[in-house]
Amino acid sequence: MYSLESRGSWVCMAFSPNGTKLASSSHDVVRVWDVSTGILKQELKGHSGKVTVVAFSPDGNIIASGSNDAKIRFWDLETGALSQTLVDSGATNQVVFSADGRLVASGTLSQTFRLWDREKGKSLYVSNLDRASHYRNGITNLRFSSDSTYLEADFGTFRVPFREGINSLSSPRQDVTLGDEWLHIGGERVLWLPIEYRPKASAYYNGTFAIGSESGLVSFITVDMSADANGHS
Repeated sequence: MYSLESRGSWVCMAFSPNGTKLASSSHDVVRVWDVSTGILKQELKGHSGKVTVVAFSPDGNIIASGSNDAKIRFWDLETGALSQTLVDSGATNQVVFSADGRLVASGTLSQTFRLWDREKGKSLYVSNLDRASHYRNGITNLRFSSDSTYLEADFGTFRVPFREGINSLSSPRQDVTLGDEWLHIGGERVLWLPIEYRPKASAYYNGTFAIGSESGLVSFITVDMSADANGHS
């Protein structure tokens, strides 16, 4: 276990597909860290509001960041340059890439959902859910299927490009989960988190959790998944 320190509270974070990098946000800045060394590699600046979501492209070469400024920005990690900006319908709180990286889905606090052609910068589909009071916290869940033919959201599961709806997608098994106070393995509580380590934001990759706390620290906890179910430590 080791820690990173940022200038401000951690808002969101995500691992790169190969687990070597961690993207995080504090206020309006996106930071990229080397996971093995804990060294800050890049600071990506351009948003005028709090960055609420970050996501890596499937090849790990691009970071998408969504913000309260209603902009989705795409950053080239080789150069650190801003490569593209999409204008959303409100404060963006969800951004996900399709498996091939061609499509992006976004959700906003104003309960608007969009599907984008990232390469063309074009909105392909939009749906506003503002009449549904149970979505008052905005769109909080978006996920493409592994073959990018379906998109799962808070309000249902859809065939891309939305030719027909289906009831649900089977969710991936979640053997390791992180709650407000506990790390769970197979539904069992295995590690209690002291107050200073409780997550403000978190990300998971291949047995390792990155936990961002209110103090500005990020702690890494690696779980030995080869351990016997009754022998967690």
